[in-house]
Amino acid sequence: MPIAQQSKFACLKIYDDTSSSEDEGKRIMNIGQEKKGSQKSAGKKAAKKGENNGPLLVHVLPQKPKNRGKKHKKMPQVVDETGIVIQDPDLDPAEMKYREELRKALKESCETSSVKAQRSTETVTARPKVEKVEKVEEQQETKRSPAECAVMEIDKEAKKLLAGTSKNPESVVRLYRSKLLAVLEENSRLNEELSKAQANVMKYRSRYTKLCEILKDVEINEKAQLVAQLEKARQVETEMGNQIGTLRGELMQATSKNREFEAKIKELTKR
Repeated sequence: MPIAQQSKFACLKIYDDTSSSEDEGKRIMNIGQEKKGSQKSAGKKAAKKGENNGPLLVHVLPQKPKNRGKKHKKMPQVVDETGIVIQDPDLDPAEMKYREELRKALKESCETSSVKAQRSTETVTARPKVEKVEKVEEQQETKRSPAECAVMEIDKEAKKLLAGTSKNPESVVRLYRSKLLAVLEENSRLNEELSKAQANVMKYRSRYTKLCEILKDVEINEKAQLVAQLEKARQVETEMGNQIGTLRGELMQATSKNREFEAKIKELTKR
């Protein structure tokens, strides 16, 4: 078949190849293996014709194989909980990378906000605890004696001296002396107040005992007087009872005599 004639191999490009016949045969064989069906046979015929005619060779251009089988399923679109598309086959890789970075940034911001919220809640819950501890410490400090407070301050200064923050031991000695003098003065003042309070207590106690004795005497005298008056009243009662008895006897005698006189008067009137 002439080359200029329109044929089914007209779409094939013809190159003037100066390479060796062996290399051209290998190329033609490799290209022929990639073709299917009629393209394989066309490649073989073109290779034979190229070998017979000399330098003019027919090269078969590879064509993309058509997928006549099962159609590829489109990848589903994946959306993050934040509303950002993580996987989408229609998007560019640059857009996907940008969305991934945006998703990570949003996730980190959410985590930081949650951490801040937890810290704020912890601080809110910790504030009343700290206030309670401070109140307890203040109550303990108010209950402590001056000697205990002085000892605590001396211990603090000693700790500072041992830690190296305070390099002047004379300050500790001065503090100890001043606190000791203050404690001694406070103790002397308290002793004076205690002696005064004890003297007042003794005075009030003596007054109370005297008052109790007076009240006791008064009560005893009143009771004695009441007993004497009661005895007198009883005596008067007995005397009055005796007098009433005698008067009743005299009354009975008088009534009997009166009846006798009345009877005699009636007899005299009848005569």
